[in-house]
Amino acid sequence: MQRAAVARPYRGSLRSRGLVVDNVRTCVSCNRPITSQESTRYCSLPCYRSRESSAPLVDRFWAKVDRRGPDECWEWTSIRTAYGYGMILTGPHGAQRKTRAHVLALQLDGRPLLHGQITLHSCDNPPCVNPAHLRGGTHSENLRDAWARTRRRKRNAAGASEAQDRLAVERLGEALG
Repeated sequence: MQRAAVARPYRGSLRSRGLVVDNVRTCVSCNRPITSQESTRYCSLPCYRSRESSAPLVDRFWAKVDRRGPDECWEWTSIRTAYGYGMILTGPHGAQRKTRAHVLALQLDGRPLLHGQITLHSCDNPPCVNPAHLRGGTHSENLRDAWARTRRRKRNAAGASEAQDRLAVERLGEALG
């Protein structure tokens, strides 16, 4: 004797009409039920990776900048490197990469860097992303600029700076004297 098939309602059809059965949480990306007990909004890693960013890159970028006057430095207020340069994540979810904020500022201003170029600051302020203070240039130009503005100190043949040489002479005099 065969058992009669019992008709059970498909929960997805109720959910698609806006009805929630048994307080089952659904994925915000695909509306499938979430089986995990964790507090998450996505049913799987692919759904999490396929989500769209809440804001375009341009809006996310300028939200992290303290804009001031046109001639003043516009400081990056988010994550910075150890040297003070701003960082922002760019690219699609799952394939994001860290991009320096001052490089992206030049690109957003319509001046992308050519092959072999780096971003030079006219203000010598690493967190500055004001496009008026930035320009593309070569590493050699950056070094010449650093020497001209005394951002780099001259070093002797052993690699020590003048200040280190003076300190060594003072210590030698103390030790001998």
